[in-house]
Amino acid sequence: MKRVIALSYGEIALKKDNRSHFVTILKRNIKSALSGIDYSIRQDQSILYISTDEYKEAIDRLKKVFGVSYVSLEIEVEPSMDSINEAAIEAMDYELEKGSFKTFKVETKRADKSFPLKSPEISRMVGAHILKHYKVLEVDVKNPDRIIRVDIRKFAYITCNRMKGMGGMPVGSNGRVLSMLSGGIDSPVASILAMKRGLSCDFVHFHSYPFTSGRSFDKTLDLAKLASVYQPHAMLFSMNLLKIQEEIGKKCDIRFTTLLQRRSMIRLATRLCKELDRQAIVTGENLGQVASQTLEGMSVVDPVSDLMILRPLLCFDKTEIVDLAREFNTFETSILPYEDCCTVFVAKHPKTNPSLEQVLNEESKYDYKTLEEEIYSKMERHGVK
Repeated sequence: MKRVIALSYGEIALKKDNRSHFVTILKRNIKSALSGIDYSIRQDQSILYISTDEYKEAIDRLKKVFGVSYVSLEIEVEPSMDSINEAAIEAMDYELEKGSFKTFKVETKRADKSFPLKSPEISRMVGAHILKHYKVLEVDVKNPDRIIRVDIRKFAYITCNRMKGMGGMPVGSNGRVLSMLSGGIDSPVASILAMKRGLSCDFVHFHSYPFTSGRSFDKTLDLAKLASVYQPHAMLFSMNLLKIQEEIGKKCDIRFTTLLQRRSMIRLATRLCKELDRQAIVTGENLGQVASQTLEGMSVVDPVSDLMILRPLLCFDKTEIVDLAREFNTFETSILPYEDCCTVFVAKHPKTNPSLEQVLNEESKYDYKTLEEEIYSKMERHGVK
């Protein structure tokens, strides 16, 4: 009898002929997540079993690996009813140590069809053994306080401690992107949701130093690190947009400030994507949240790039985004009171329904190409993970 960590994957199991490709990437990400922990891993169909003495720390890390649907601490025993019953009692003891409860049910899966008893019979026998051992417990098949799960394979696995994982696809299985990271709530969440769909993210941050402080950049670097908990590695690139912002302020209709800034940001991000061989740009934009994030505003910004611009938060409600930021542990850092470049140079009454012709007319009033070349040449690179 020993404890093992079982990892179940969901979407990957549907990939059929190229499933092994996704599993290989998932195992690579697990290796990165468990860096510094001594462990062994083996696979049985769609379950990965991890053996380690540091199972509590390992579980905390594995719950943040995309591609993992469920994580559970299981008791592995020989596939006999005596061993299964004994393990079920140990699993219940483990749960009762954490707090009392009154009802339970037993669910059994029999992947090994050579086992002489069928799933309903196993569940009834294990349930009867638990009731005999714990006089205060009752069976409730509809709404139990605890579920004892029995999985019959080469070995038998018993648990009542299944925890929901991050789900999604393994980071790196669907390509590499560049995420535009500000110091706000939205962009870190958008980055992590991109990772959930299997995208590996590096980050680009635009600042307006000295109008934005060094603390503002430190905050963004911290957000990049928090977001990168969910992926094996990342870089953060930073560019100072101040000269373009000053030129826009001197020469252009102030109502177009944000749109003109965004066009420069997307052009610079596109250039960096191509240098890094990234396939798309990710932004934290949310339809209608601010004046520049209208359909018309986005439609005059997007044409400056020939890459896809992905907006994972496009149709989210703000409260949903905040809830995700709390779940991903980025919220408290995001609300630290350090301004980013977009909030420093913003019009009081921005244009909400611009035409491309109007934007091009304003953009022709300053030499954005020369300024962007200078900005890009002074770009800084920072290791995140």
